[in-house]
Amino acid sequence: MSVRWENCEKIYKSQNIRAQFHTYYGVGHGTTPEINGDIVSFFTQVIDEYKK
Repeated sequence: MSVRWENCEKIYKSQNIRAQFHTYYGVGHGTTPEINGDIVSFFTQVIDEYKK
């Protein structure tokens, strides 16, 4: 991980921002079906928790 990545993660956590940090092997600045599925799952979980 780069220092920049680690610093960004620390800032998010220090501000209690709900985020998940992932890297995907072999993926640059694009997206894949796996990434899209992870994004949908994340937002579905957040929305479901918000509805409670």
